[in-house]
Amino acid sequence: MTHRLRHAVKHDARMVTVSCSVAIHVLMGSGRLRTRAARIADGVRSAADACLERLPLTGGDIDIVVRDDPRWAIPELGIGGHAPDAHTIFVALDPEHERFDIALERELFPTVAHELHHVARRQASQRGRSLLDALVHEGLADHFAIELTGVEPPPWVLALSPEETIRLLARAREEYDSPHYSHMAWFFGSDELGIPRWAGYSLGFKLVGDYLARNPSAKASALATEPSATLRPLD
Repeated sequence: MTHRLRHAVKHDARMVTVSCSVAIHVLMGSGRLRTRAARIADGVRSAADACLERLPLTGGDIDIVVRDDPRWAIPELGIGGHAPDAHTIFVALDPEHERFDIALERELFPTVAHELHHVARRQASQRGRSLLDALVHEGLADHFAIELTGVEPPPWVLALSPEETIRLLARAREEYDSPHYSHMAWFFGSDELGIPRWAGYSLGFKLVGDYLARNPSAKASALATEPSATLRPLD
């Protein structure tokens, strides 16, 4: 099942209109998404429409692929997202998850919003390679999902105690500019390195939250093209 959205963005300064096309693909080969395919497509379309109104998605067309793939769904939620490049989003679903219908109702919209913010940032060549780049990339996407939907902060941004936050922020500062940091360790945890699961998401959310607190007129949507250095912590 494939649906296509088109959106025109007018740049007032140059009076140039750029059209962005978003194609939504719900893969049904497994058969397990077939009965909910229309509901899934409608949910993705609603989220994409809202994002296209707020994000500078002018770097080319985008494919959003929704598939039956429990391996990549967050175990607690039954849904997960990934944006590997500037034109593609994968949404993984676990149709057998006990919260599957809740995930479609509550998590699908913010998941798509989160990943489309990533795409906007990639299209602006602001993803970067350092730990600071990754922290800002994730923190902005989570704040954007909240800005757009008003949902409560997700569990991965509240994964650290105050003591862990202080300790891990001090450790992260030593690697802010390193392109050789361990992404898996910082964002998915490492017992060997003493980094809890989701630490990077929680630290990124805090760094962006601190910046927004210092700059009350700023919004995550408007920061999609901003270099990570702009949001670098003051201390």
